[in-house]
Amino acid sequence: MEINATKLTLLLDVAQKAIKVDELGDLKRQEAADLTQAYYDFKERHGIVEQIDRDTETFHRMQAATKGEYAAVQDAKRKFNNAQSRLKTTIQRYRTA
Repeated sequence: MEINATKLTLLLDVAQKAIKVDELGDLKRQEAADLTQAYYDFKERHGIVEQIDRDTETFHRMQAATKGEYAAVQDAKRKFNNAQSRLKTTIQRYRTA
């Protein structure tokens, strides 16, 4: 397999996109950990030791209290998935060049 300037440029693009996917994967994991901590903090503040069942008043209060952390997780997931898609497209472009 011969690597010309075009393929080299595409290969560099693949590497950059792979690094971005890795960075966003770390961000996604950190945001998920922050959300878990926010749930724990809510339960601790309210003296809750057991699991909170869905569709209960306490569950809805916890959701409202952690709305920002939840939104951050969703945003991080979206960015990660988009970056993975861009990486896949870039790899396909490299393979067909």
